[in-house]
Amino acid sequence: MQLFVEILFNGLAIGSVQLIAALGLAIVFGLMGVINLAHGELIMIGAYTTYVVQLIFRLPPLQPFADAYVLVALVVAFLVSGIIGILLERTVIRRLYGNPLETLLATWGVSLILQQFVRSVPLAQAAGVVLTLVLGFTLPLLLPSHWFDGSSRAPRLVRAASWTLCSLAGVLFAGLLGDQIVRIIARIAATTRIAVFGIDIKWGVIIAITILSMSGIIWFLKRTVWGMRIRVLNMIRIRLVGAASWVVSGLAGVLLAGWLASAITKISRPDGRNVDVTAPAWMRGGIEFFDLTFPVPRLVIIVVTLVSVLALTWFLNGSVWGMRIRAVTQNRSMSDCLGISTNTVDVLTFGIGSGLAGIAGVAVSLLGSVGPDTGTAYIVGSFMVVVLGGVGNLLGAVIASLGIGVMTDVISVGRLLYVWPDMPAPLASIVEFFSTQSMASVLIFALIVVFLQFRPAGLFPQKGRLVEV
Repeated sequence: MQLFVEILFNGLAIGSVQLIAALGLAIVFGLMGVINLAHGELIMIGAYTTYVVQLIFRLPPLQPFADAYVLVALVVAFLVSGIIGILLERTVIRRLYGNPLETLLATWGVSLILQQFVRSVPLAQAAGVVLTLVLGFTLPLLLPSHWFDGSSRAPRLVRAASWTLCSLAGVLFAGLLGDQIVRIIARIAATTRIAVFGIDIKWGVIIAITILSMSGIIWFLKRTVWGMRIRVLNMIRIRLVGAASWVVSGLAGVLLAGWLASAITKISRPDGRNVDVTAPAWMRGGIEFFDLTFPVPRLVIIVVTLVSVLALTWFLNGSVWGMRIRAVTQNRSMSDCLGISTNTVDVLTFGIGSGLAGIAGVAVSLLGSVGPDTGTAYIVGSFMVVVLGGVGNLLGAVIASLGIGVMTDVISVGRLLYVWPDMPAPLASIVEFFSTQSMASVLIFALIVVFLQFRPAGLFPQKGRLVEV
C-alpha cells in the first residue's frame, strides 16, 4: 500500500508539471491548430517573471509580504506571457494561418530570439519592455469606450477640440492674410466712389459684399468641411488616444527599468547564467502521511494545476467567449457569418494559452534553476501530452499526463524490481538499463510512438462533421 501511494503521488507530481506545461499548448495547438515552438520560451518567461517578482518582494518596503510573492507571481506571469503571446499572434502567426510549415519555422525563430533576448538584455530593461507591452495593450481597455468609437455624435471633448482647432486656424489665417485684406479694402475705399442720390455708399457696399462673402464661406463650410469635421476629428482623436496610451506605457516602462536597475543590482546587467527561485517559508518542508513525506512545493504545483484545469474547463464550457472559441474551432466560416469576431477569438485564445504557459513557468521555477533554456526541456513532453490525449481534448490531456507521470516514476526509479524481486536476470538488466530519467523518457516516447501507430488521433479523438477537413 505504501509503495502504491508513493508511485501514485510521484506520478501525479510529475504528471502535474507535464500537464500545466501542456495546458497552454492544448489551447493553441489543440483548438487553433498552430504549432507553436516558442511555447517553451513562454514558460521560460513565466519563470523569469517569478524570479523578478521574488527580488522585488525582497526590497525593504515589501519584505513583510515576501512569503506571498508566489501568489503575485502567478498573476503577473499569466499577464506577461499572455501579452507576449498576443504580440506574437498579431505580428507573426496571424499572417501564417493555414501554413503549418511556415508557422513552425517562424515560431522556432521566435524561440531563438527570446532565448538570446534573455541572455543579452538586463532583466531590468526587459521588465520595462514587458511593462510597456502590458500597459500598451491593456490601457485602451481601461479607458472609456466612447473615446475609441467612430460615432458621428462627438462628445464634449471632441467639440472642444474642434472649436480649439477652428480658433487656431482663424488666428493663423488672420495673421497671414489679415494685413493684406485690410490693405485691399482700404485701397478700394480710397479710390472708389459709389453714389446714390448723391450719397456715397461705398462703405455700405463693402460691408454688404463682406457679409455675403462670409455667408457664402460659412455655407460652403457647412455643406462640405463641417459635415466631415466630426469624422475627421474622431479619426484623429482615436489615433491620438492610442498613441498617447503607448507613450504613457513606454514612459512607465522606462521608469520601471530605471528603478529596478538602481534598486536591484542583480538584474542591472545582462547575465545568461541560471538563477534560482527560493520557495517561501510556507512552501518548505513536507507533510507526513502514510509514513511518507510529501514535499509542499509538489503539493502546491498539483493544486495550481487542478485549479488551472477547472478554470479552463469552466471558461471553455460555461462562458460566452468559451462558446465562441469552440464555435470558431468547429466551423470558422460559419461563425464569422453569424457575427463572431474570429480575429478577436484568435487573439483571446492565443493569449490564454500563452498565459497558461506563464503559470507553468512559475511552477517550473520552484523545482530547479531558471535559465534561457528552461522551456526547451518541456516543449517535447508538452506536445506528447497533447497528441497522446487527443488534439483539443482537455480530459485526454489530463489522463495522458497522469499516465506519463506514473510510467516515468515506475521506469526511472526501477520500481519494477521492488514489485517483482525474483525477476529473471535478462529482464532485470533491461529494467536497470532504463532506470534513469533520460532513458525512461526515451522508452516512454518510443511507447507513445508505437501507440500512435494504432490510434493516430490519440486517446480521445475529436468528433464532429469537420474532423476530416
